[in-house]
Amino acid sequence: MRDEDDRAPLGEEAVELLGAGDPPGVGELPVDLAELVEPGEDRKLATWDELVAYYEKLARTSPRVRLDTLGTTTKGRPFIMLTITSPENHARLDELREINRKLADPRRISGPEELDRLLAQGRTVVLITHEPEVAEFAKRVIELRDGQIVRDVRQKQLVA
Repeated sequence: MRDEDDRAPLGEEAVELLGAGDPPGVGELPVDLAELVEPGEDRKLATWDELVAYYEKLARTSPRVRLDTLGTTTKGRPFIMLTITSPENHARLDELREINRKLADPRRISGPEELDRLLAQGRTVVLITHEPEVAEFAKRVIELRDGQIVRDVRQKQLVA
């Protein structure tokens, strides 16, 4: 049996998804988690190391997945982010981030024409996290529990 400290604590991962046209179907994933860890009993969690190994293999084998280390957690583990999108969007991530920065602050948009252009060129960003403190910065928060939506809230944007 695994020690509780060996499990991946909630919030030690962030996943950023950028709209990528037609995403690959589940059957198209280049790596099956079962290839890296032995499936356990129901309600058993993979260890942090097993999850990171899975994310690393995904990033090595798929042009849609990039793994970045953002820093170190309080437990000394890598704080990682997966960016999952098309190869074309990976090549323009800086541009997409700038578009999202502008869309987040209407004072930076010159008028309706620029707004239409940004909306047409931009992509939707989905952040998956277990940390409510991180989710507070999102415009919309959808909370899931056991695969069911339990809360769907549109929040006021915070001004930094």
